[in-house]
Amino acid sequence: MHDYTSKEWYLPRGSDVWYTQQLSSYFRWNKIDPIRGLMQKKIHTAFIILAGLCAAHVIAVLQILQSNARLHRTITAVKDAGYLAVPNDLVAPSLKTIHTALMGGIFFTLSIGAGVTLLALCSTWVWKYACARKPYLAIPFVLPWIAFLVGVNLKGVSILPSLYFTIVPALVVVLALKFTPDHLSRAGWARNCFHTVVILLLAILWITQINGNMFINIRDRLLLTNSLGVGINDFYYRYTLYPAEAFKSLHQKMIKTCRADISSDRSLQKQLLVILADRNYLAVKKTESVDLAMVANNGKLLLLNRGHTMIETSLAKFMDTPGPLLKSFSRQCDRHVFFRQFTFLSLLVAFPVVLYIFVHAFLCRLATFFIKPGAAVVLAGLLCLVIGALLILPVKAGMQKEITPDQISDLLQSVKWQDNVDALKTIAEQKRTWKVDIGAPKLVSNPHIPVRYWLARGLARSTDPKAHADLLKLMDDPQPIVACQALYSLGQRGGKQTIKIILDKIRHSDHWYVQWYAYNALRALGWRQKISI
Repeated sequence: MHDYTSKEWYLPRGSDVWYTQQLSSYFRWNKIDPIRGLMQKKIHTAFIILAGLCAAHVIAVLQILQSNARLHRTITAVKDAGYLAVPNDLVAPSLKTIHTALMGGIFFTLSIGAGVTLLALCSTWVWKYACARKPYLAIPFVLPWIAFLVGVNLKGVSILPSLYFTIVPALVVVLALKFTPDHLSRAGWARNCFHTVVILLLAILWITQINGNMFINIRDRLLLTNSLGVGINDFYYRYTLYPAEAFKSLHQKMIKTCRADISSDRSLQKQLLVILADRNYLAVKKTESVDLAMVANNGKLLLLNRGHTMIETSLAKFMDTPGPLLKSFSRQCDRHVFFRQFTFLSLLVAFPVVLYIFVHAFLCRLATFFIKPGAAVVLAGLLCLVIGALLILPVKAGMQKEITPDQISDLLQSVKWQDNVDALKTIAEQKRTWKVDIGAPKLVSNPHIPVRYWLARGLARSTDPKAHADLLKLMDDPQPIVACQALYSLGQRGGKQTIKIILDKIRHSDHWYVQWYAYNALRALGWRQKISI
C-alpha cells in the first residue's frame, strides 16, 4: 500500500515536482525498472537486433581498417616500383581514414552481421520457449556455431572473421534471455506466427520475380528513379570496394605483388615477370609481404604465400600453363571461401528480414498512437505486406520484353524513358552490331540515369561514327554507374588511341570504382603493366 502520510501526497497536484514524484512512486511501488519496462513494449526484438548489428559493425570496421592498411602497403610498393597503382594517389589517403571503414563496414553489418544476429536470436527463442531452457537441449544449438568457426578458420586462423561468430551471437543470446518474456502468452505465439506468415508471403512474392535481371530491374526501376535510391546507389559505388577488398581471393584482386628471383638468365627472368604482370602479379622491390613468392629449390619451382608453400611445380610447366597454376594458387591460399558464402547468403536472406523487422517496428509505433497495440501489430504487418507487393510492380514492369529490330527506332524516340531503356537494353544484351541510329546525341543528356547507363552499354557495338565521342562524354558523367559503363564500352570497342585517354582518367579520377572499370578497359584494349625492375 502507498504511504499516504508521505509529504509527496500533499504537494499541489499538477506541479512538476508532483509529476516527478508520482512517476518515481509508481516505479518504486511496482518494482519496475524503467529500461526493462521500455524493453517490454514490443520493441525488444528490434533493440536486440540493433545491438547485434552494432557489435558486427565494430568488427567490420576493424576488419576493413586492417584490409585498408594492407592494401595501402601494396599500392605504395607498386607505385614505388614504377607501376600504375589502382586506387590512385587521390584515393590512397582514404585507406588510412576511419571514415571509409565506418561507411564500408555497413556492407558487412547488413549482410553477415544480420545473418549471425537473426540466427542467434531465433536459436535462443527456440531453446527458451520450445525447449524450456533445458541445458542438455542447448547442445544442438551450439554445434552449428562451432562448425561456423571451423569453416572460417579452415585454411588458417582468421581472428576478425571469427569474432562475427563469437562476440555477436554471445551478445544477442544474453540480451534475448534477459529482455524477452520468460513465457510466451497465447497472443505472443499468435504474433510470432503472424510475422512468420507475412515474411513467407513476401518471400514467395519476390521469389517469383527471380531471374537474371531482377537485381538490375530493382536498380533501374526502384533505386535510380528517386533521390533516396540514387543516394543508396552512389553510396554503393563509393564504399563497397573497401569491404570487398577485405575478403576477395587473390584471383579476384585487381593488383597483386610478387617476388621472383629464380634464374640467373636475365632474358628468362624478364619473360617470367612479363607472364606474371600480364596476370596482374607485379614484381616489387620490397620483398616483404608479397602475395606470391616464387622460389627455385632443387630443380622445383615453389609458389609461396605468407611463407607457406602452396604449389610445387617446374619452371617449364609454369611457363607453359601459368593461368591454371595461378588460379590453383589463388584457391589454395584463399582463406575466405566460407566467409564469402555466408556473407552473400546473409545478404540475400537475413537483410530483407531485418529490413522487415525495423519497418514493422516503425509502423507499429506510429499505429499505437491511434489504435490498440495488438491491432497495431497486425496493421503494421499488413502494411509491410502491401508495400512489399507494390514494390514488385515497377520491377515486374522492367522485365525484358520481346523487342524486334524494327521496333527499336520508335522506342528510342519515345518520350517515355522506360521505352528508351527497353530498346537500349535489347541492343546491349543481344550483343549484336546495330546499324540503326540510336539517337545518342539526344540520349547522352537524358535526365534519367538508367537511359544514360544503358546507352553507354549499348554503344559498345554501335557502328555510328559518333559513338566514340558520345562515350567520352558519358565517361565524365557525374553518375559513377554511367561513367563505369562508358569505360567498359570503350574497352570493348578497341582502338589503341583510347588507351591514353583512359590512363588520364585513372590518374585524375577520385573515384575508386571508376578507376577499377578504367583499368579493366585498358586491359581489354591490350594494355599491360610495363616491367620496371
